[in-house]
Amino acid sequence: MDSFVSEIERMLHEKIFLYREMQGLLKEESQTLMDSDLDRLWQLSEKKQAQTARINQVRRQLLDAASTAGIDHGMSAKSFKISGLMRQMPGDVARRLNSAVVTVNQLKDEIQHLARQNMEFIQQYLSVLDDLFGIITSAAEPRPGYGKMIGPSSKNRMNILLHKEV
Repeated sequence: MDSFVSEIERMLHEKIFLYREMQGLLKEESQTLMDSDLDRLWQLSEKKQAQTARINQVRRQLLDAASTAGIDHGMSAKSFKISGLMRQMPGDVARRLNSAVVTVNQLKDEIQHLARQNMEFIQQYLSVLDDLFGIITSAAEPRPGYGKMIGPSSKNRMNILLHKEV
């Protein structure tokens, strides 16, 4: 049982390491979004996908180790919850792993917060672009003005700010 606990502990520390790397990638992504560096955003997206795959691999390893040790967790990699796995562990094992589990959960919460912030920034940015495109495209459409059509297609374009009919 001690080798099992050591193996779980090693995997939890690996997960902590991977989560810290993901946290760094999300912070870098935030700055890159503000800088509007699209090339760097694509690179970061690839790195985040690779990091997510590594995190999922550790999840599967944790579940496999628990299954091998005879722990009936009933989870898959997608439904994995570290707290659910810890509830299935004997009390002394759970206490030994508690510090690492708390760190994993804190990092996970921080990562979710950073990802949410980045997503909100992207949504706001796209909303501004949408508004700008709306302004630009509606400015190109003819508008009625005191019986005359004013717009790029009218022959006698009038600057409505400079002229008015009485």
